[in-house]
Amino acid sequence: MCYNFDFLKKEEKYKDFTFACIEAEKSLVVSYATTAILARRGLELAVKWVFSYDQELDAPYQDKLASLVHDYRFKSIIDAKLFPMITYIQKLGNKAVHSATPISKEQAVLALRNLFEFVSWIDYCYSDHYEEIVFDESLLGDNEKERKTRDELKDLYDRLGSKDRKLEEVIKENEALRRENAAKREDNKKNREFKVDELSEFKTRKMYIDLEIELSGWTIGRDCLEEVEVQGMPNQAELGFVDYVLFGDNGKPLAVIEAKKTSVNPRVGQIQAQRYADCLEKQYKVRPGSTPEFWSLV
Repeated sequence: MCYNFDFLKKEEKYKDFTFACIEAEKSLVVSYATTAILARRGLELAVKWVFSYDQELDAPYQDKLASLVHDYRFKSIIDAKLFPMITYIQKLGNKAVHSATPISKEQAVLALRNLFEFVSWIDYCYSDHYEEIVFDESLLGDNEKERKTRDELKDLYDRLGSKDRKLEEVIKENEALRRENAAKREDNKKNREFKVDELSEFKTRKMYIDLEIELSGWTIGRDCLEEVEVQGMPNQAELGFVDYVLFGDNGKPLAVIEAKKTSVNPRVGQIQAQRYADCLEKQYKVRPGSTPEFWSLV
């Protein structure tokens, strides 16, 4: 059977993360939560590989995934569009371990897509021979017959990182390769093209914001409602639809969230969110907070 991550096998130097990426893809037939955890593991190993083999990067004060991906030097060398993709994988993996909210197939597949984009960027930067390929969802299996308990997933999460070597140790062993790879990355960026393959803006934006809302403790469809109709807006129909409204236990709105592209003037989103809050205040006799959420992948 063929897998999207099979292309990594062409380079022996990718062996540190190739198996983990392929196993993440295979796990879609086990459970979506398992896929989320293994995609996070594949990402962690791939990010550590970049730190280990590129002279531009030094180990931060902690070699945890969150510290690595937020390191300013790491963010400066990757394609800017990859950063939210990377943090999505990280946060979805955390959700799978620490939250009772189930992982959907759509979320698991997006994590695999994002992991594919990141390791493709690695190949673009550090390979001897690069060929642009795209993620093929038709290769993915799916039955999700096996369900894992949260304790089982937590045990899997802990075991995956239990034998990792300290990043500083690996860096010290690879000084010659680190200089070579830093130079290769700079040269390849000048002579090759790399384009992040994104899903549609609306679909991706929604999935990313949904995850942030869930990680903040809200349940979409219960205390967080989408596309909430409000009356009294300053338009011809006097109607509007709020992207998200957060509700308290008393059924009163606590906050509205309005999602906008980063290309939109922040003031526009702020004004719209305030107008929605005005309408909800008239309806519920209590004023919710108003937050414009700006999407950074566009």
